[in-house]
Amino acid sequence: MKSAVKKRFNKQIQAIFPVWCALSGNACGMRKDTARRKALIRKQPYAFVIRPYSDDCLDMEKACKKLLKPTGYYIARNAQGRVDTPGAKEIAAILAKDESLVGSGYCQICSLCIHAHYGVAELGHLNPNVLLEIGLMFAFAKPVILTLDTRITKIEEVPFDIDGLLLIPYENYDALEAGLKNKLEGLIEMLKQRGRL
Repeated sequence: MKSAVKKRFNKQIQAIFPVWCALSGNACGMRKDTARRKALIRKQPYAFVIRPYSDDCLDMEKACKKLLKPTGYYIARNAQGRVDTPGAKEIAAILAKDESLVGSGYCQICSLCIHAHYGVAELGHLNPNVLLEIGLMFAFAKPVILTLDTRITKIEEVPFDIDGLLLIPYENYDALEAGLKNKLEGLIEMLKQRGRL
């Protein structure tokens, strides 16, 4: 990522930082935590990969690791909290389940959403934490590719309107990989045209 583009992107991030935390009602903790913000900025660009911890959602993570590797950094987490591809361009294994979504755990997720260039999220199981993280990404105007394993959750069961969103419904790994590759190529190109990558 060119330094001028990175500086402009992070200036835009500074403008969208919340003043107040929606959970605590106090001032946003990330505004003061310049060390954490600088660490996230050094790791850009990256996608925030969001998925339930259920082992039947591993296809999405596997496809993301394969396809995101050449496009930039990403965050991935699995049920055991391990990084599955040593040496890959990964930021961290984020385990929201081990942290309370109040206080620092929520702040960590919030800051990951703010600093991400885009996200990829699995809707299978309609996991509340995943839905919260998707909401944060949308609130910070970050594009999100939604994947939906229709063997787990049917499209009509999704509790919000998904018309017009970047959605990939799939029933097997090959369909997921093909759909994700197609959507990622378009999204990366759009971000480049907008000067965000």
